[in-house]
Amino acid sequence: MKKRKKILISFIVTILLLSIIYNIAFYSQSSIFNKYGKAYNSEREKIGLHEISKNMKSTKYSWDNWKELELWNYDNSFFDKYFLIFKGTVVPIGIEYESLIESKKPMLREKTILFDSSIFFWKNKITSEIDLYEKYIDSTTYEILVLTYYFEDENGNKDYFEANHYEINRDLFICGTPGLTNREKQRKSGKPYIGNITKIECDSILANWNLK
Repeated sequence: MKKRKKILISFIVTILLLSIIYNIAFYSQSSIFNKYGKAYNSEREKIGLHEISKNMKSTKYSWDNWKELELWNYDNSFFDKYFLIFKGTVVPIGIEYESLIESKKPMLREKTILFDSSIFFWKNKITSEIDLYEKYIDSTTYEILVLTYYFEDENGNKDYFEANHYEINRDLFICGTPGLTNREKQRKSGKPYIGNITKIECDSILANWNLK
């Protein structure tokens, strides 16, 4: 009987400790979200990223949004979630900012900020920030400019830009396989990612769009 009581007490204590650790780690996600929100705008200006404006709404994707994190291939089951977290798996989380303004003029349509999170919360860090600009050419065709700043990519490369420029027609089907294949090759190379235009070319386009 005493043995069972000790096992039960040990079990309860373990659950309480794990709960405390989980909540501290979860709270740290709010801290990192706040750190790189609007309060980080002055640093964005120095880096060369677009500031977050009052005309943008934010959506946070933390461990509470496990289903949405399926985009990063995580299972949406209760046991899988906590198994991965307490195993120390690095879980990508993030914030998406979307413009509240509807316009055909060139604009910053979306900003996405990505982080690595872990039960070892002191290792949480920002990994990248992505600005997506949009310019309509006509009713079916528009240009997209995607500027990504890597604070640190998965290969350890730090503090660099990747820029991509696309023209998209809503009426035409676009196969994304070649782009994904090229992306995987770049990742495996261990070198910084390279877009289809340079940062200088990106700045020139933004200047022409009166967004820089």
